[in-house]
Amino acid sequence: MDWHSSAEPLEPGGPLGVARSQQADPIQIHGSLHRNGVLGRDHALNGGASFMALAPVLHHAVAGLPAAPVPLGVGGVVAAAFALLPDIDEPGSTVSRKLGPISRAVSKVTNRLAGGHRQATHS
Repeated sequence: MDWHSSAEPLEPGGPLGVARSQQADPIQIHGSLHRNGVLGRDHALNGGASFMALAPVLHHAVAGLPAAPVPLGVGGVVAAAFALLPDIDEPGSTVSRKLGPISRAVSKVTNRLAGGHRQATHS
């Protein structure tokens, strides 16, 4: 089976009340099997949000000034886009479908060279 994400739902009742995972039923998205979990929108949201949270702190620490809003917003969008790139090895992923046949071809080649999804591009 081809899994898009290793994210699994959490089941309560682990040691000390910590949730433990169990395997999710797969769902089909664009012809590929996926577990409920990390999809393209989640990658983009995490990348953009991480940039928006860390950039002002780092900019202030280095430059001693607050970050300007326009570069911060542009950086957040760029970070969100780049957060999709590790999934270029998954033919059914958001980034692999964005440019039609071009990105699908790149995805297939990358998938073969990487040894499958979540291999070389996720290391």
